Amino acid sequence: MKWPPGVDALLVLEFAAGLHEKDEMYIYDFVADPKLLAGGSLFAFTGFFDIAYRKHDYDYGRSVAQQRLQAYRNMPGSVFSQLHWTPKPIDPINPAFNDVPMANIDKSKRQKVYSQLMDAADALLSELGCNWIVRKGVESFLIAKHLKQMLAL
Repeated sequence: MKWPPGVDALLVLEFAAGLHEKDEMYIYDFVADPKLLAGGSLFAFTGFFDIAYRKHDYDYGRSVAQQRLQAYRNMPGSVFSQLHWTPKPIDPINPAFNDVPMANIDKSKRQKVYSQLMDAADALLSELGCNWIVRKGVESFLIAKHLKQMLAL
């Protein structure tokens, strides 16, 4: 059976805690499809590049929650069956913002994020006691490569 994202981790934790044979439990998901988030290509963090992306993801998340609440409220015996709730209007969701390719985001913003992350990595490695040569090697050959790939630089 294919579970919604995150449910596998929840089941593992439940098993590890010895709760798997206690009581039947219903899991209600309110998970958005990452392909429909503006930030899907950067682990849902594209919203940091533009407020329009954050608004898109927020409104899309609200629409998913409203749909799921309505569906769960109509299920017999659901904990939501007695819920007195009226969905509020959501601004139209622009499909052009679904899974925005990183290369389409303002390059100067991507470069700024890259610089800030590289500075943070340098500070962390320095704090961990790495000498300058080791720090610059790790930054150049590991961190920079992956960041540039993620940020399409």
